[in-house]
Amino acid sequence: MLLSLATLACRSGADGDQEILAQVQDHSFTRSDLLERMPRQFSDADSARIAEQIINAWVRDMAILSTAEAQLSPDQLDVQKQLEDYRKSLLTYAYEHAYIAQKLDTSISDSELRSYYETHTEQLRLKRNIVKVRFVKLAIDAPKQKEVVKWLQSDDEDDVDALYDYSRKYAENFYFDSDRWLFLEDLLKEVPLPGQNLEEIIKSQKKYQFDDGDFRYFLYLADYRLKGDVSPFGLERGRIRNLLINKRKVELIGKMREDIVSKGIADGTIKMHSSP
Repeated sequence: MLLSLATLACRSGADGDQEILAQVQDHSFTRSDLLERMPRQFSDADSARIAEQIINAWVRDMAILSTAEAQLSPDQLDVQKQLEDYRKSLLTYAYEHAYIAQKLDTSISDSELRSYYETHTEQLRLKRNIVKVRFVKLAIDAPKQKEVVKWLQSDDEDDVDALYDYSRKYAENFYFDSDRWLFLEDLLKEVPLPGQNLEEIIKSQKKYQFDDGDFRYFLYLADYRLKGDVSPFGLERGRIRNLLINKRKVELIGKMREDIVSKGIADGTIKMHSSP
């Protein structure tokens, strides 16, 4: 039945826009309701299928709504207050969002970031081990492996370039950004360090060379921090910036609200009456 109704509804000039195509209790779905919901572009072959889907979806929604209207208590049916509260929240949020976009100063100096870092070190303890490393993963028979050991530990620009060129040609995998902190667990996905007590291993040596059967790994540990240590400033910089900006947002909104109330009291649009 719905398929035939949908097909009929998609024919232009059928029995008028107010022809009822479906009805649930006191709720009616007309041809004009259907046309409003139909996509702007569709093929003739798809029109009946799309119309049927729209009508069936409306029937399901209205069936649930009618059941709710019949079975909920009068207090539960009275949603006017909730709607008004929701409207107020939406308008307040929209105004505050626009106000923040216009007024908020998002520039944070390096001295502000460092000041927060130095006064909140106890809140910036690491929950995971982190490292700064360089590593190269090679086939067991790869050439010039002694040079790799030398290049990997060097900060000389020529050595870094030589290692990069070599790694592009021979390495299965490599990583040279020793200025960036990595979580140890992420490194282990690429470099399976042998041993059970990894914390003791990374504390005891800077250079590693080991085989896992198919490949040989060369790793240079530039720095590390263990779980429980104070997190490095470089790792926390972005998070601290977000914290300070959010703090400014809260302060800005708080001052805006106070100013609006003060202005309203001053110009008489807000009147404070004594309690009865």
